[in-house]
Amino acid sequence: MFSIRKSALSVAVFGSAYLGLMSCADTTDNAAGSHEGDAVAPSTTGATAETLGAEAESPSLEERQQVDVECDSDCEVTLITLAVVQDSAGPYVLVPDARFAISSVGSIFMGAPATEGVVVQLNADGTYRRTIGATGSGPGETRVVTGLAIANADTLLVMDATLRRMNRYDASGGFIDQYQLPGGIRKWTPLSGSMIAVSGNIPTRGSSGFPLHLLDRGTLRFSFGDDTTTFGRGQVSAFNRHLAPALHGHIWVARRFPYRIELFSSDGKFLRAISRDVSWFPDKEYVSVGGPQVAPPPPQITGLFDDQKGGLWVYLLVPDAEWRPGHRETIRSGVHAGDTRPETVLDPFFDTIIERIDAASGGVTHHVRDRRALLPVGSGHLVSYSEVDGGVPRYEILAHRLQGKTRSSR
Repeated sequence: MFSIRKSALSVAVFGSAYLGLMSCADTTDNAAGSHEGDAVAPSTTGATAETLGAEAESPSLEERQQVDVECDSDCEVTLITLAVVQDSAGPYVLVPDARFAISSVGSIFMGAPATEGVVVQLNADGTYRRTIGATGSGPGETRVVTGLAIANADTLLVMDATLRRMNRYDASGGFIDQYQLPGGIRKWTPLSGSMIAVSGNIPTRGSSGFPLHLLDRGTLRFSFGDDTTTFGRGQVSAFNRHLAPALHGHIWVARRFPYRIELFSSDGKFLRAISRDVSWFPDKEYVSVGGPQVAPPPPQITGLFDDQKGGLWVYLLVPDAEWRPGHRETIRSGVHAGDTRPETVLDPFFDTIIERIDAASGGVTHHVRDRRALLPVGSGHLVSYSEVDGGVPRYEILAHRLQGKTRSSR
């Protein structure tokens, strides 16, 4: 059963500890006059694409024709609320550090380190459906739920970093199998079959120093990416990279900052990169010098999603448009690192920017800023966290859609 954690909530940034800025970032491009859901006209300004080591690969005509609807220039990004998870209408109590995964039919899977090793499955409307797994170290059991993801055929993957193990369940919650994982994994994403791509510093002779790795049922196949063997400032974020499957079995990869997204082939070869040069996003990493009341939080990439129709979606947190020194000093702060968990009230410090990039050209086609702090949980879904009634957790599950004047692409 889930239990409410009574300790003070900690301010965290998705996938990393909070970092203060050495100097304030320029947020003038989108801060003034921003409102919830503000949209900016499509533009390719500030986006560049580069190719190294291989020719840039564009989607084929056949892949382009898979797009059912293509938006005209007035099409906008719309955020749609799919479910609100607030009242515990089942054998669980909500906790403030939950991980989420959403299946292809809208089922919501939720787990957290405080959930005693079980995962709760909710219907698409947020009502309770079943509990999956059990606490322990035997088959189908988990000690600590540290990550969730949906793989092929709506297979649920449950990661336990404590046991260094991945459990697999079918769409009905039935246990399939489990396999061991190497240590040092920070982020991961399912690929085709039993493959997963991970970022982290896996401590083996052949992989140590490389930030990216391909695993097949937990067995390391190869490591790739730039060699970061020379440790120093920024070493942690060098191994902490966002991942997303792309067309042709390729993999999109991005650090939290700068705004640069790299594409690797299925065999680990660097193909090309997309870079954005905008004033509201830093071009370098920052060193922590204070908390969120002293300096604005650093803008950063929080996730990637390839819609498999030519669009690469990039999710970012940026300083709240109304941030100022001493902003909402009553908010409790701290440090907590993790993955796929909106574990605190981030809204006082962050807004969210969502950009859709044409994966072939690297140009930005759509841009929207939302006054809430939204965190991606895979497959084009996001979650916001808030507290009601004196600290009761409330989660809102959302999806983004392109809506407006449309025309058939066929």
